[in-house]
Amino acid sequence: MRRVGSVEWVNGPVVRIHAEAALQMMEMVLVGEDRIVGEAMELSADRATLQVYEDTTGLEPGAP
Repeated sequence: MRRVGSVEWVNGPVVRIHAEAALQMMEMVLVGEDRIVGEAMELSADRATLQVYEDTTGLEPGAP
């Protein structure tokens, strides 16, 4: 799987990443070392907001 960014902030099931590669709306992604399943919900030039479908406890800025 390709790396597309790193976590900037986490607020419950919502995660914002700094995107290093292009994402598409509703693209499924794996977040953090635990590879939590999420989905791209909002995109901008170099950021993406993700909806995560699992527990984000322990997920912090800088995670892949």
